[in-house]
Amino acid sequence: ANVDAKVSEVGVQMNGLATRCGGLEAKMVEQHRVFKHQLDNFLNEVRTRVESRYSCLQTDNTDQIREVNARVQTLAEAHSKARAELEALSAQSTPVTQKLSDLQAT
Repeated sequence: ANVDAKVSEVGVQMNGLATRCGGLEAKMVEQHRVFKHQLDNFLNEVRTRVESRYSCLQTDNTDQIREVNARVQTLAEAHSKARAELEALSAQSTPVTQKLSDLQAT
């Protein structure tokens, strides 16, 4: 009878432990679900921020490239204009230089 009482007591204790373990398992499953949800939200926010920043940098770079290209084009046009003016001045100065040489020769 004493052994039966001990077996019964151990059985009751085991049932209590099983109930507590079941409760702990349910809590762990819920905490895991909440943590996974929070982690997913965090990673989505980080991804969104990175993509947004990359997009801004890409736009900034594109704008800067356009500005540099526009400056290069402006400088090329100014250089071409200056060369044409120099050639025109050179053409105008050739007869004057020739006349000056003729005058000095006489």
